[in-house]
This record gives sequence, C-alpha cells and structure tokens, in this order.
Amino acid sequence: MKDLIISIACASFGMPAISAEINLICDVKSTYTYSTGTVEKGFGNALIEVSDKPSFKSIFITSDDEVANNLSVLARQDGSTQSIDYSTSAKWDIENIAKRVDGSSRTRIVIDRTTGILIANRDFETNGRVNRSNVSGVCRKNDASTKKF
Repeated sequence: MKDLIISIACASFGMPAISAEINLICDVKSTYTYSTGTVEKGFGNALIEVSDKPSFKSIFITSDDEVANNLSVLARQDGSTQSIDYSTSAKWDIENIAKRVDGSSRTRIVIDRTTGILIANRDFETNGRVNRSNVSGVCRKNDASTKKF
C-alpha cells in the first residue's frame, strides 16, 4: 500500500516512480538566490526516495516547495554529468556536476543517516550569472521501527 501511495505522489508531481529502498518525509525550508541578488524563501513538505543499492545510488526529492521539487542526484556517470559519491555508513552524500556549452550546474544532496538532517544545494551558471538554490530540513522515515535510516 505504501508503494502505491508513493507511486501516486510521484505521478502527481510528474516525478518518475522508482523502486526506492528508503522513503523519507521531510519538512523543508528553501532559499533561491537570483544572480541579481534577489532572494525568495519558501517552505513545505517533501517526499525523498533514496536508493542505496551498490549498483545504483540515487536521491530524488518531490516537494510542494517549488525550489526543493525535483532536486535529484545519481551516483553514476553519463556523458555530460560527473558524479561524486561521498556517502558513508553515516550519511548519503552525492554530488552531480554538469557542464554544457551555455553553462554548468552543480547539485549536491546530503542526508545524515542518524539525525535525518537534509542539506541540498544547486548552483546553475549561465553566461557568467549564477542562480543558487538551498534546501534544508529534518527528515523521518515512514517506517520508524529502526533508529538509523
């Protein structure tokens, strides 16, 4: 039943449903800083899907907060994206760096596996201008039967 609810939630946000090993629910706060210096702040709820398989590690965030919605990182290489997996037994920590002709982006998501603290950042640079997204929050598991995520 839980997987069905997650699939429906993902579909309603336009997010691909993947078979995640761990599902977290978070209260998030966000800031979006434009290259002009203008700052927008937001808050909301987020559903985070973490796949911690040796062959495929990923973090997907679906949220009603516009800045947090659709942030994602994958721990695998593809043609235009460099992926760095800093994860340990104490945290999930994945960074993606994409370079393109018109600019670059850097996205990093860190989740502490003991406290549930979430920190996510995305910098998007184009034509010398940088827009920056910052998201933070505290997450909890859907299944609280074990202490560690």
